[in-house]
Order: sequence, then C-alpha cells, then structure tokens
Amino acid sequence: MRFPSWTRAVPFCVLSSLALGALPSTQAYGQTATSTAPSPEDLKKARAAMTKGVALFKAKKYNEAIIEFRASYAAVASPNSRFQIARALAELGETLDAYLEYEGVIEDATARASEGKYADTMENAVVERDQLGDKLALVTVDVLHPDAAGGLQIGGKEVPRARWGKPFPANPGPVEVELSSTAG
Repeated sequence: MRFPSWTRAVPFCVLSSLALGALPSTQAYGQTATSTAPSPEDLKKARAAMTKGVALFKAKKYNEAIIEFRASYAAVASPNSRFQIARALAELGETLDAYLEYEGVIEDATARASEGKYADTMENAVVERDQLGDKLALVTVDVLHPDAAGGLQIGGKEVPRARWGKPFPANPGPVEVELSSTAG
C-alpha cells in the first residue's frame, strides 16, 4: 500500500508576522468553478478550444495547449479542462504549478460529484498529483492566531485559508514562509 505524499509533510509553526505582497487575482488553485449551466455557444467554444488544445498537446506544444485549455475552461468550467492544464504544466516541468492545478481539478470534480461524469477525472488527478508529490516538499504551516493573520505564502505561492494547517507543496530546499498581519 502506498501512503499519501502528505505524510512526508514538514510541520512548521509560524509565530510571527511578516510582510506579504499582493498577488494578482486570477482563476487559480483554491478557486472553484461556478455550477451554472453553460449556453450552447459556450459549450461549442469550450469543445473547439479543447479539441485544439489536445492536438497541440499531442504535438508537444504545451504552452500553446495550455492557452487553449484555459480558453475551454473559461467558456465552460469543466474539471476536464483543468486536468489537461495540469498535464501540460507537468510536461513543461512546472511541477509545483501542475500539483496545484491537480488540486484544483480534484476540488472542482469533488464539487460536481453528483454529476458522476468526473469520477475518472478525479481519480486520475489524484494519481498524477501524488506522482508529482515525489518531486516536491509538502509544508504544513499551523497559524496559531488565524483571526489576526491577513495572508500566508509558502515558497511565493498564496495559500488559501482553507489550506492553512494542511500540507501545501513547495520546491525542495529552503522554503520561505510569509505570514501577514491584519494589524496595520
């Protein structure tokens, strides 16, 4: 039996606050897709972008494929589009970003579990995420007073509040942890 990669997490206890720079707001890890029904036009756009992205992926044009997969996801927020983004990032060697994208796939697929059609996507995302976990460090930061904290970054990546106290991926080696305070 293989133990989950999070069991290798390194516990940290952050006691002091450090400055935290603002990050741009984009659809990224920690944000889930909306569940409103897409229009027929949006479905058509999503399918066209996905088809083009798959062709680019097969041609090993991963950066271009990511653009198409993101366009597909923007048209219809499907876990399958995010799954393809994660795979392309992994092929590019962007292990940390791929891991976080796989986490987003799992979150999106879990939120839409009642639809049933994303079960395979979620299972494959878990397997592929865990394979990437062997190339990353997983860091756990326990924030003692989260109500007084403004934000948390691990290795330059914003950690959503829901992930505080849980394993979060970072590149191996020294990892910078930043916690900002809500006090001015």
